[in-house]
Amino acid sequence: MEYRWFWDEFRSFMRGDSEVGGSDGGLYLTNIQQLYERAPAPSALPGPLAALLGAGPLPTLGASASGADDFLGRIEARPGPVLVLNDEAHHTHDEDSEWNQTIRRLHARRPVALQLDVSATPRFNSGALFPWTVSDYPLRQAIIDRLVKRPLKGLSHIQEVNSDIASVRYEGFLIVGVERWREYREQLTPLDKKPVLFVMMNSTKEADDVADWLQRKYPADFGGNRTLTIHTKEKGAQVDEITEKDLDAARKAAREIDDNQSPVNAVVSVLMLHEGWDVQNATVVVGLRPYTSKANILPEQAIGRGLRLMFRNLTQNSFTERVDIIGNKKFLEFIDVLEKEENLKFDTFEVGKDKLRIVTIEPMPEKVAADIGIPDLSPLLVRKKSLMDEIAAIDVSKFPPSRINLVSCRVK
Repeated sequence: MEYRWFWDEFRSFMRGDSEVGGSDGGLYLTNIQQLYERAPAPSALPGPLAALLGAGPLPTLGASASGADDFLGRIEARPGPVLVLNDEAHHTHDEDSEWNQTIRRLHARRPVALQLDVSATPRFNSGALFPWTVSDYPLRQAIIDRLVKRPLKGLSHIQEVNSDIASVRYEGFLIVGVERWREYREQLTPLDKKPVLFVMMNSTKEADDVADWLQRKYPADFGGNRTLTIHTKEKGAQVDEITEKDLDAARKAAREIDDNQSPVNAVVSVLMLHEGWDVQNATVVVGLRPYTSKANILPEQAIGRGLRLMFRNLTQNSFTERVDIIGNKKFLEFIDVLEKEENLKFDTFEVGKDKLRIVTIEPMPEKVAADIGIPDLSPLLVRKKSLMDEIAAIDVSKFPPSRINLVSCRVK
């Protein structure tokens, strides 16, 4: 209840915002990189000078000369308790992560009264739910409630080609994925929506090869900047962390890819999990990773990039959005695990045979001249309420009070 007093004078701060005036409460919207120091960068000095003078000072990631981004110090200087809100909080299961260490350092200097973690996947890599979970909204329920797209598995008899070149080995899957994407494009163009093809590969080398194949084979659809390749770290870091080089491109794509003005029609990546990727228009996911029981990801993470709704303002239950899952045998077996865990059977379609059809109801432009307005008429006859209903509807507590004048009288 003590936090209620903060909202009378409350300010929010984003990266680059300075403290202006005072406030009882403050919200600092940041990421972990702004709260800890970078490792020393390689010295730009010649070898002998570097050996003599040593490495330069440690720069604080995101900190400016004016201290505008020194969020940790500013939080420590504030009075009152601290509340920490973690988004994408599946990182917090790692006790040795820099994020957890930063929170501990903050707690040692300024006690953290409460920490709330939010994650779409509050589970260990083994699939077990985090023991500190207080509320779990499973994917199964989100699909039933139509808060996300409904996955459909594409069944095919395509066989992998025995080749070390990814675009050769998986060519059959890539072709049917593109054809399915084209079906979505044809159906969604009248609705002013642009579908996105998402291809998941096993390594950055394979991702580069497949992206190049898409650009060469389908130049009109995926040539040049119409295909976005996002690389992830594979050595010295978790495999699903986006490299710093591609991080800005991924964030920019996440902001703009759904816009019809964006040229990007396809994204090819190893995974892109730890970065929030709020893209709505992914309609076809082609999974070409040889997932096994030792895979360091969860089944729901494998298709999570395509689950966000494209149409968010439709009347409830008027349309069930879907994301089509196409992949090799190992990938679809991985999706089978998700079905068992969620106790939910996904619908299927036969690749190359079951054509996509989105039913839309809209006016016919060529018949606008024949449009007839329907007047809004008041009813001539209405059913009158019974006297009992009218009495029951009376709220005596709303009667205006009236003064009663008391007159003295003599009683004989």
